Amino acid sequence: MLDVFNDGVVTCCCLPVGLLVVTLIGTYTSSLSSQLRRKSVSVLVSVLLNDCGGSAAVDCCTVCDDVPKSSAVRSATNSTDSALSGCETSDSSSVFRWKCLSQFAERVSTSDCAVTVHVISQAARLASTGSELLKQELCSEFFMPLLVAVVDQLTACRYSDANALAVVFSVDVVPLAVKTCLSALSSILASSTMLHRFVSAGGIEMICKLTDVDATRRSALSLLEVLVNVENARTERSHLVLVGNNESADDRASFPALDAFVQLLFVNCNDIQWNKNLQENLQSLDFSVGRMLDVWNVACRLVICNGLFQQHFVALSGPQLAYKLLVSASDALLALDCGLSVPDVRVTVFSGQAGQAHTHEHGLLLLIRSALTVCLRCCSLDAGIPQQVNTFLSLSLCCLLV
Repeated sequence: MLDVFNDGVVTCCCLPVGLLVVTLIGTYTSSLSSQLRRKSVSVLVSVLLNDCGGSAAVDCCTVCDDVPKSSAVRSATNSTDSALSGCETSDSSSVFRWKCLSQFAERVSTSDCAVTVHVISQAARLASTGSELLKQELCSEFFMPLLVAVVDQLTACRYSDANALAVVFSVDVVPLAVKTCLSALSSILASSTMLHRFVSAGGIEMICKLTDVDATRRSALSLLEVLVNVENARTERSHLVLVGNNESADDRASFPALDAFVQLLFVNCNDIQWNKNLQENLQSLDFSVGRMLDVWNVACRLVICNGLFQQHFVALSGPQLAYKLLVSASDALLALDCGLSVPDVRVTVFSGQAGQAHTHEHGLLLLIRSALTVCLRCCSLDAGIPQQVNTFLSLSLCCLLV
């Protein structure tokens, strides 16, 4: 039966989506094999995308050659943001067409890790190629409850979201679940309207909570980077010009993702003791450079291509902080006893036979690379980095690359 559905010969755009969802995944029980349950989810996603108007690219039913309802709604709105605003369309019932996607959340509440991971990945497949209306409901009915559940499990923060998934993930599943969820959200939140809803639901705060967890930090920072770029694109479209610290509070409030990332980047820069002991901390093997490295890797990319971030970074004396970090990390690396003479530091760090023993040195070297890239970029921006940086950069390049 699943093969017949998958071939698309019995489904049609006129069939109620909710009926298809209940038929394919809403009624199966633990008595069915894990493989069969996973296949039923895959077939349902294919049917929703190809036969029910769920795809952003498919505008015609393969059975009756009619225009699916959700496609008609897309044409009627003729705008991503207007489609997401929830305003009346020529077929207002289509707004509720995808409410049944909440069934995906119920399928995650299972003790079968393979099924759980598969359901999340298939939901991400819907998010990557689905229509805007489908993405809207998928976000509210599945990905936000999933995000709340993960944050509740990994952090001390508790959100009073009645729709949160009542599931505890295994340790092995959490990183993959977070990575897949946040990757899907990066596609869904490309719309300014959806980003606003995400922010209003506390999404930015939850992402920042996940940056404090080693297993989820990179995925969380990756989504935050995407959202900062969405805000930058919106600014460019609106021809807004922000001038350093002279922007108004209203302007600042309109860039929550940028504000959150800047807070992560400059969290310790005003701490006198932190600045005083920066080199000693970086040199200590008890100090994990992972979080600092991951954050500065994102800053490195943003300072190159994101004008909104550039302006805020320069206004907050970011280039000076990058220069200080460059000097301190370089001094800390050279001060470590790597077992070989200083000219052989590069060989020691990348030695395969002692890779684990030199993880700290490797992290420092990568941190130096990010800080160096930021400094070089800021030199071209005339951001006021100390004059001696040119000499230091030349020496650093010689030491690290020769």
